[in-house]
Amino acid sequence: MRNRGRKIWSTWMFAAALLLGLGAASTASAQPPPGPPGPPHRGQSLLTPEDRAAMGQ
Repeated sequence: MRNRGRKIWSTWMFAAALLLGLGAASTASAQPPPGPPGPPHRGQSLLTPEDRAAMGQ
């Protein structure tokens, strides 16, 4: 009987470790890929003079 309790406990611990491992892996893989830098500093425009000329502004 004591052996059965130990087996159940170890099964639960294995399941918990598996879930924690999967959670950590999914969290790591859910990070967005690195992209372009953020918005420009204040006072700087996103458009270059060439862009403005092409749009007719």
